[in-house]
Amino acid sequence: MVNLLQDRGGAVSGTLARFLPEILSTASGVSEDTAMRRSSSSALLPDNAPLPPPPPPERRIIVDAGHGGLDGGTQGNGLLEKEWSLQIAKALEEDLVGRGFKVRMTRNGDDTMELSDRTDIANEQANHLFVSVHLNHSVEPSVSGIETFYWLGQSLAVKKAVREQFEAPTGAPLTDLRSEFLAQSVQENVIQVTGANDRGKKEQSFFVLRNSIAPAILVECGFVSNPQEAEHVVTSGYRKRLARGIGNGITAFLNEVQSDRMYGVTVTPDLPAAPAELVQVPEENNRNNIQ
Repeated sequence: MVNLLQDRGGAVSGTLARFLPEILSTASGVSEDTAMRRSSSSALLPDNAPLPPPPPPERRIIVDAGHGGLDGGTQGNGLLEKEWSLQIAKALEEDLVGRGFKVRMTRNGDDTMELSDRTDIANEQANHLFVSVHLNHSVEPSVSGIETFYWLGQSLAVKKAVREQFEAPTGAPLTDLRSEFLAQSVQENVIQVTGANDRGKKEQSFFVLRNSIAPAILVECGFVSNPQEAEHVVTSGYRKRLARGIGNGITAFLNEVQSDRMYGVTVTPDLPAAPAELVQVPEENNRNNIQ
């Protein structure tokens, strides 16, 4: 879960006791299907759709597990966000690598990272794509679902870099909707695969979104404050569903980019100069009156 100003930290106040039977049964060889049935996830849609074909693997996907180290993120039902966002991120890494993508994790362990460290990694190359994985929290336990955030008002430095990337002429207006298109694709696909409550795509000025040159999104993968979604998160089968849905959305987006380099980007050519006869030049004896 991301606060508007900074990530939230905190220590674990509960334990994973209520979920240990589920975790241990899965670890001891019980099939994922059986584990999923035990975790009251019968409402999930079947995950049997074929994967879209991957684009060429030279594009690198940056997978960012939210929080870490001294920053625990939010917590609920005995779960600490930083721990389970990392588990989801690792499942996503495995899914994307299986499709042929190159993947870089911003963290592989319980590391403390500045937000700027994450965007520095995302901005190493222009053809990267940035996906930040988080878990949500609400004071109302019944609130549930998945939502995907994007931001179109990038910093001036990011806007300058995007203009250079697409060779936009000086003064030509440029509209970059790539992050919104990516958010829409991921949100649709992750809901289709998981059957979770659809909270939609939303625009929000998170640091990692407004400072990433590449298309960037932040996925809130469920509410740890919701008992059922907390059960889902600790189940490896459900985390794989999350990864499959996010991966399908990324792949669908990049297939569009592969067929159209300008997908989501519009550059308006410079307006022609005004005709000379319409340009009024002040007379010499009136110039002193001009402010």
